[in-house]
Amino acid sequence: MKKLLLLSALLLPFSANAETFEWQPRYDQSTITFTSTENGNAHETRVGEFEADIQFSANDLENSNVMVNIPVKAFKRDDSEALQTMQEGQFFDAKNYPDITYRADHFEHVKDNEYIAHGYLKIKDIENPLDLPFTLDITDDTADMTSQVTVLRLPYQVGKGSWADTNFIANEVTVDIHLVADRKTP
Repeated sequence: MKKLLLLSALLLPFSANAETFEWQPRYDQSTITFTSTENGNAHETRVGEFEADIQFSANDLENSNVMVNIPVKAFKRDDSEALQTMQEGQFFDAKNYPDITYRADHFEHVKDNEYIAHGYLKIKDIENPLDLPFTLDITDDTADMTSQVTVLRLPYQVGKGSWADTNFIANEVTVDIHLVADRKTP
């Protein structure tokens, strides 16, 4: 019994410090873009709005989690015709599948300020695992996160029919994320 009490007393300071924090994104300073290669040229699409529910602590990765929701109608692109095509059934089918979601509840510390979120990306009711590598710098109560990941579009049926031809639109899409968030106070 003495050993159990001693062990509990030794571990108590570590469990007391393990606490996840809720983070409020600064949406006006955060960006999500994806770049596709079409006919050999890179084309960037910006996400005009998104929602993120973030519970994260580098000291409590086990209890950290994130849920991001992106309305397909929030896409922004300089080419209005291409943007309209992206909303249609052969691509994102915004009418039937208005949102893209990413959720993760397993995080891995790689080294220094580098992490991986092991999660799931859902597009058009098709959900696949997606590991999201990211760097995270926290100063006082402000977090600055950046990530770049490649997503294959065809497993999500983004670009069906003749649009599935990877000679015209590459299967690989590069997603860039920059998120600034403030720690919420209880």
